[in-house]
Amino acid sequence: MTLNDLYQVIFTQLIQAEVPDADVDAFRLLEFVTGINHALFLADKEQEVSQRLADQALQLASQRAQRIPLQHLIGEQEFMGLSFRVNKHVLIPRQDTEVLVESALRLATAQPEGQACPDSGHVLDIGCGSGCILISFLHEINKGRSVSCRWHGVGIDVSPKALQTASENARRLHTSSELQWICSDLFNELEDQIFDLILSNPPYIPTEVIQTLQPEVKNHDPITALDGGADGLSFYHRLIPDSRTYLKQNGWLLVEIGYDQAQAVTRIFESCGYRNVNVKKDFAGCDRVVAGQK
Repeated sequence: MTLNDLYQVIFTQLIQAEVPDADVDAFRLLEFVTGINHALFLADKEQEVSQRLADQALQLASQRAQRIPLQHLIGEQEFMGLSFRVNKHVLIPRQDTEVLVESALRLATAQPEGQACPDSGHVLDIGCGSGCILISFLHEINKGRSVSCRWHGVGIDVSPKALQTASENARRLHTSSELQWICSDLFNELEDQIFDLILSNPPYIPTEVIQTLQPEVKNHDPITALDGGADGLSFYHRLIPDSRTYLKQNGWLLVEIGYDQAQAVTRIFESCGYRNVNVKKDFAGCDRVVAGQK
């Protein structure tokens, strides 16, 4: 079987299973198994593939046709230009969440009027999952900094297996020395620490909406990372008021939101006494992040 033959078989199988972006996923599976990149594929489509590799690719294609996420099959997902290990215990990183990290980086490196830009800081990620938010933030902000000026972070999650995944990602991406992982429901197990920034991509999907989502999400993402209660706002009602205790004066809380939740979440921020509350949009122009300052 040639590379092109194998690609066409995989593509057809994914199309028949109504897999979104079947052409992209078919090539990703081919690339993962054979190691061939797009340029080499185009240059030599008629290259023969061993039976062993063809069988491996077809087995993965069969699993993808059952709507198992591609990222679970290949074991990784790119986020902020970094490759993160993912599995069934963590939410698959999405590009929209990069807006949360980029917003945090802008605030962390801003120079307040009459103040020097801080050399270092402390950041907390609530519901850290794979660690993509916290690790990406530290990876970017600590570029070129001396050891004494580095930012440090704490990642919290209720799932020990998620924390294990995050810790592995931190080791792979060389941020372990700047991180601490704590198994906790929100702040319950957190000692008396205060932070310059608190970040969170909380569960915000209304319970009844979850069953309308794509199979890759509703059947394979951890339910605790999705279910935001009846109105999708349960986590915000806990997180936003409690965060004030753990924020420095003038520190910021930033949360990801659903596309239609900006007004409701903004009201929660304001009712809890935050100031300079603002909303950031994602790459599609949808409201995606709400930030407020203590």
